[in-house]
Amino acid sequence: MVPGFILIPMAFIFAIGLRNRPEDAGFPAIRDDLGHHSGPGETAPGGVLSTRDILIMTLQNRLIWILGLGFFCMNSVRYTFMNWTVQYMADFQGQSIKGSAFTAIAIPLIGSLGAIAAGWASDHLFDHRRAPVCAIMLFGLAGVCAIFVTIPAGSWILATAMLGLAGFLIYGPDMLMSGAATIDLSHPRAASIATGLTMSLGATGAIFSGAGVGLLKDFAKGDWSLVFWVLAGLSALSALLMVSIWNARPKGAK
Repeated sequence: MVPGFILIPMAFIFAIGLRNRPEDAGFPAIRDDLGHHSGPGETAPGGVLSTRDILIMTLQNRLIWILGLGFFCMNSVRYTFMNWTVQYMADFQGQSIKGSAFTAIAIPLIGSLGAIAAGWASDHLFDHRRAPVCAIMLFGLAGVCAIFVTIPAGSWILATAMLGLAGFLIYGPDMLMSGAATIDLSHPRAASIATGLTMSLGATGAIFSGAGVGLLKDFAKGDWSLVFWVLAGLSALSALLMVSIWNARPKGAK
């Protein structure tokens, strides 16, 4: 109930402050022709695209599909850490449920720093390319998942440190893949639909974190090693998909 009440004033803020088009806020209009840059208040060239045209354009965008499949794999890993950390820390590392819940805070707490670092690096170190940052962090995440296999029972301090590092390496790609990268690689007028497609694939990947991880644990008779090896494989697969679009840049970028 409390989160719902918090969202009520946010709804008013959005209603008052949100604008439908960049030019409504004094920014250049969306460009259909990448060679033309409209000034504030100007209308972008070209006719208005129908929803059907935008949808077809998005579904035919190979880069968006690669990004979405990478997000599918990454989200499987992300939600596994979010949903199973408390049980892992309680069952395998011997912490209480309360202690495990506090330990799990390390993931979003340090993860927020990863999101900021990823955004800065993609803009300043990789010339607005999002895929290289995602690939590097996802390969790192695969390594962290593999390290979890070697952590002995009762080593909750080391496990907590690795959870924080995992959060750092998860939240960066999550932010870029679901937001900036999708917008960059889609048609200027298809950003919302493209983001919806990417997020839908990511949500589908999140299903694995429930039944999928449960089945893996049952198959391994409660052993966590198989789960972490699968997570490492999914992270590496997502990283390889990002490598395949390493040089993809925002439309119109030089």
